[in-house]
Amino acid sequence: MRSFIKDIPPIPLVLFCLVLVATNVLCQWQVKFSHFAVTVGLFVYPLSFLILNYVNELKGRVISRKMICVGFFFSLIPSLIFSTVQITAGSLLAYLMAQLYDVTAYNWWRRKTHGRHLWLRNNASGFVSLLIDTVVFSTVAFVGVLDWSVIMSIMYTEYPIKCAYTVFNTAPLYLFVSRAKKSPMGDSVDDA
Repeated sequence: MRSFIKDIPPIPLVLFCLVLVATNVLCQWQVKFSHFAVTVGLFVYPLSFLILNYVNELKGRVISRKMICVGFFFSLIPSLIFSTVQITAGSLLAYLMAQLYDVTAYNWWRRKTHGRHLWLRNNASGFVSLLIDTVVFSTVAFVGVLDWSVIMSIMYTEYPIKCAYTVFNTAPLYLFVSRAKKSPMGDSVDDA
């Protein structure tokens, strides 16, 4: 295991795993605003894409995919302990599909823009990834538990909020990447 994670930056990896565990625990509760419903995990999960895109920008897709695998296994047991099996299954399936797509799309956009326009790859990959995540998670985690009207309300409400998070996360991503590239070990990897 140590050799598998040796190339993943430790601080982003720990933060990434903590975000995933918090999301899986918090997503079992819903908050209702008038006729809209959202899961509490919504307020934490978009940070995982910021962290993943940061690592992807600096270390490339291979390291990013390793981080996704570590995050999956790290969050599995705590998720099963603190959440239901159905929510855990929905969360982890949505996580794998969305995060793996995000890495692929992010690198596709990096190639298309010749390494320019970080804002474009962050947002374009994020918008589709978050749609995948929202639909898969809401469907798998809540079918048979909540009425379809509530499930649809969660999807319709959460997706635009997640997209807003992605737009908001663009400025911190620029800042973190800029600072990391100025550090002695911050060389960018373009393995797209």
